[in-house]
Amino acid sequence: MKTVITLLMLLCSMTLVHAQKAQLLFYGIVEEGMLPETKPTDGKGNRKSSKALTQVNVMVYAAGELVSSTSTKENGFYGVLLKTGANYEVVFEKDGYFSKTYVMNCKSIQHPADGSALKCPMDIDLYKSLDNAELKEMCKKPYGICSVNQHEMKWNKEAMTEHRKKFYEVAVPLYQANEH
Repeated sequence: MKTVITLLMLLCSMTLVHAQKAQLLFYGIVEEGMLPETKPTDGKGNRKSSKALTQVNVMVYAAGELVSSTSTKENGFYGVLLKTGANYEVVFEKDGYFSKTYVMNCKSIQHPADGSALKCPMDIDLYKSLDNAELKEMCKKPYGICSVNQHEMKWNKEAMTEHRKKFYEVAVPLYQANEH
């Protein structure tokens, strides 16, 4: 009987520990990307906002295996909850658009003091696909890389800026050529 009670207590304590695992809420809006040189204005010099993209597939992979998937809502909103203890790839895909991947190291997340999930807002822009091998290859590489240590998120902003710059160098002339 003592063994059964001990096992039940152990099982209950493991459940509570598991339920207390820290999490990261990765969320935002997915919009159609607009190149800086081609963003339309409202006639008064103000830039128009981008179009929200619906039905964008948001897939979460851990160690190469799909662990979660969702799609954006009518307003372009997405949200995924990532548990601590793993590295994730979050892939955004929609037919007719280049995909975008974010790599997130969630091994060292700790609960915020209020016990909620650590929040990571990130709006995503996807660009209309072009038949260009260099751009397609570029979009296979992670766009954003984030590591989370305890409560602090650190994005590799230099890598993101460099990736965007290279994408624009190749894409802008191609998009402009397609407009004419």
